[in-house]
Amino acid sequence: MSLLAQHIVFIMLISSPDIPASIENAVIAHYDPMLKGRVESYTIDIRRVPRIKIKDFTILGTRGDDNTEVPRGTRLCWVDIATNGQKRSLGITVKIETVEKCPIAINDIRSRTLINDELIEWRPVSTAGFGSTRIPDKEELYNLRTKVNIRAGTVLSMNRLSKVPAIDVGDYLDIVSRSNSVEIIAPGKALQDGFIDQKIRVENLSNGKRLQAKVVSNGRVILE
Repeated sequence: MSLLAQHIVFIMLISSPDIPASIENAVIAHYDPMLKGRVESYTIDIRRVPRIKIKDFTILGTRGDDNTEVPRGTRLCWVDIATNGQKRSLGITVKIETVEKCPIAINDIRSRTLINDELIEWRPVSTAGFGSTRIPDKEELYNLRTKVNIRAGTVLSMNRLSKVPAIDVGDYLDIVSRSNSVEIIAPGKALQDGFIDQKIRVENLSNGKRLQAKVVSNGRVILE
């Protein structure tokens, strides 16, 4: 089994007689569940810890990055402890290096291109510098398209992609207007992309008027 096929944890601890190992272990235990199974490999490097001289204490819990899909780079983890009837919070600086399997553009890809297997390949990439940028998984990726031009060798992260709208700018469509029980349909053209239930600008090709209408399905909008 290759190294990248395993979930590797390398922990670098700062040696300090003032910092109990239990606090360091609490930080590691906090981040392990966020990383295991989500990345190819990772290292957790505890960079900075507050200088304290406490022997008797109880760890109440840890906080930080709880709603983060994949924590990367330099983070701040809070360890809550109780000692002598008082509660204290210790800020521990941690640097997390991650390697993730990412979709990479094989060749240049133009904007508004639907992603498929011929355009990308999956490779392990160091993502520590990606911050909170999200990497789509395979199931999600193939329902997306590029929203900017992408050069060969670039990671297709979510900030470069978007969902495919129900209506594309330039599409010809039906503009529906209703009055009491009467429905009138006029030929139109989309002036911007639109998702279901979103209002977009359209042009009525019968009279040249530009209107706001709500997308109700592919190729169909309704005036409200």
